[in-house]
Amino acid sequence: MIWLMLKNPAYCGKAAYRKTQVVERLRPTKLARDNGFYPKKPKSSTRDRDPKDWIIIAVPQIVSEEDFEKAKAQLQENKKLSPRNNKRYEYLLSGLLRCKECGYSIYGKPASNSKYKRLYYRCMGQDGHRWSTGRVCSSHPVRVEVLDELVWQQVQTLIEQPEIVVKEYTRRMDAKKKKTQIMKHFLARRKRNPHARAAKGKIA
Repeated sequence: MIWLMLKNPAYCGKAAYRKTQVVERLRPTKLARDNGFYPKKPKSSTRDRDPKDWIIIAVPQIVSEEDFEKAKAQLQENKKLSPRNNKRYEYLLSGLLRCKECGYSIYGKPASNSKYKRLYYRCMGQDGHRWSTGRVCSSHPVRVEVLDELVWQQVQTLIEQPEIVVKEYTRRMDAKKKKTQIMKHFLARRKRNPHARAAKGKIA
C-alpha cells in the first residue's frame, strides 16, 4: 500500500487516469495454476501505459513535487537492493522453482542466526510475515548446494537423453492446444448468448 502511495502523482497535485490497460496475461499466476490455467476472460492482466497517454487532472497538493521525485528516486534505489537483485550470493534457482506443498515460488536467503555462511532456498509460504494468519506452508528450507546439485543432476540427464525433453515438450503443447480449443469454445458460446449466465443466476 505504501509503495503505491509513493508512486501516485495525486499526492503532488496531479491525479492521473488511464495509467493502465487490460491485456492478455503473459505469465500465469499461482491462482491460474490452481485452476488449470482457465481464465474467466481472455484479457486478465494489466500493463502500465506510457505516461504521455495519461489523463492528468489538477487536485489539492499534499507534498511538493521535489519530495515526490525524491521518493521516486529512493524507490529505484530500494529496487536495486531488493532480494531479487541480490549480487552478493548466487541463488541459481531463485524464482525458477515452486514449492510442491503450497505452490508458492522459492527464493534464496542466507541463514540469519548462524555463524556459518549457510545459504538456503525457502518458499514464500514459510514466511509468516506475508500472511495475516501466519505461515501457510509447513515445509522447511533446503540448503542451496543440495538443491543446486540435485537439479544439475537432472539437467545432465536431460542433456544425455534429449528424447525426454521432446516427449515432455510434446505433452505440454498438446495440453496447451486442448486448453486453447476449450477457451475458444467457451468464448464462442458466451458471444452467442452473453446473457445466459445472468439468466441462470436469476432462475437459481
